[in-house]
Amino acid sequence: MDQGVAAAFAGVAGLVGAVVGGFVTAYGARVGAQKSLEAVSLQVQHQSAAEHNKWVRDQRRQAYTLLLEAYLQYGKSVAACGRFIEKHAEVPTEVMKKCSDDTDALVAVSGHVDLWGPQELTTSAETLTGAAHDLLLVVEEWPDIHATQDASVMRSHTERIEELVEALGSQYLELVLKAQRVLSDQAEHDPGPQTARETTEPGRNP
Repeated sequence: MDQGVAAAFAGVAGLVGAVVGGFVTAYGARVGAQKSLEAVSLQVQHQSAAEHNKWVRDQRRQAYTLLLEAYLQYGKSVAACGRFIEKHAEVPTEVMKKCSDDTDALVAVSGHVDLWGPQELTTSAETLTGAAHDLLLVVEEWPDIHATQDASVMRSHTERIEELVEALGSQYLELVLKAQRVLSDQAEHDPGPQTARETTEPGRNP
């Protein structure tokens, strides 16, 4: 082969080798960059999930707290009425009205639990507030019962109220235990923040 032609071929071969080598290097860099982006994306997703989970848990804790505080206030009002009823005495109008207002407040606050759930807490809250309202209706019957001045009738009505109060206390305790379990379970399933190393495939470099 003519030396000039050979030299030309050698030059072309060298150029092709350099170009191919450049493509391989660029491809490798691009693959490495893509893997890094995927790792970062997964890390952001895990972090976002953890933050969202914590936010929902905080909202639920606040909703449950508001409900329990409203229930305790309601309980105080019912107890205030009960102190008169157990003595077979007339309940002052303002005391009865306070009990009614606190019942309405309890029912209204339960809407926060409806919003944040989960369903088992929503159901328990509805059961609790429904029972609280039923108790209020029985308490509000007292003026008519008291007006009879029949000791047997008043005693029977008082016992009925005591039974409803006891049942309501059990429902309250059940709701508290469920709320504790929901918040605890949600915290345990919190994925938490993860590093880029944890989000890459085992044995492979990003």
